Amino acid sequence: MKVRSPTPDSEHTGAPGFTIDWTLPPLSAEAFLCPEPVRGRHGTQQKYALQRLVTTARDTDEGWSNALARIKPSTESFSTLLAAARKVDSVVESTSRMVAIQSFTKQRLSEPSNSLPDFTVRVIQALNYAKLWDHSDAEKGGKTWKTQALWLLFVSANATHGLSSSSVRKEQSDGVQEAYEKFKKQHDRLIQHRKLLLRLYNTFGAGVLIDRQWDYDNCVRSYPPAYLRDLVEQVEAELPTAKEVLRAWKEKYSAMETVMARILTKVGDPSVATYAQEFMEGMPPTWQLLTYH
Repeated sequence: MKVRSPTPDSEHTGAPGFTIDWTLPPLSAEAFLCPEPVRGRHGTQQKYALQRLVTTARDTDEGWSNALARIKPSTESFSTLLAAARKVDSVVESTSRMVAIQSFTKQRLSEPSNSLPDFTVRVIQALNYAKLWDHSDAEKGGKTWKTQALWLLFVSANATHGLSSSSVRKEQSDGVQEAYEKFKKQHDRLIQHRKLLLRLYNTFGAGVLIDRQWDYDNCVRSYPPAYLRDLVEQVEAELPTAKEVLRAWKEKYSAMETVMARILTKVGDPSVATYAQEFMEGMPPTWQLLTYH
């Protein structure tokens, strides 16, 4: 599969041209946990991360014990992280939930921790956010809801303006209006990243939750989504059509949930793995490939 050259919006993200090999067997535990370092710009690293999603790892590989034994268990307690995440999950109303997700993400990004469990929980919240935003498209009055939600997200993120949820946007000063327009552009960029992440999750499943290359909340200001969009659209357009490949697809990518649990239990603790598995049970991948052919 040949990937198109970067669009002008993303020329700095990587070298043009890349081939995804759909025929490679799943990686061994050793190769999956300790991949060869990839030099290059962010776009180049994304391509190799995409190949890892396609290839997956063998969940029954006997090398898991040896490979995982080399990883030093984290001494960090994840109880605070999970308690905060579950508090967000308990919010029922959609806009309030999105505000809570943004607050949670901002707090986690301000912490010194850069652990895999921390990333996994943040990406789960990013996927929840994208689904909430997308869901409104199918609802009557969805456009109005998005406008109102965006204003409330702005109010929540900009306490220095002295606004409240009852503040009316059209009545605000030029300075507030300018700040809102800037926030809106940043949010458009953020939601593009998160929606692409959701498409990857719905195609490849658990692999997205354990590869920090997909950490867009950390790099959303630096890297435009245009090049990743090209990659994703190219993958969706050129997915293998062989019946034997399609039959094995769901089984192959479902197996990554076991791999995810193994890794999160080792580098975090069983409660982190349980949280990720509960998310996948509540919001399972749609396995988009199966609907294309």
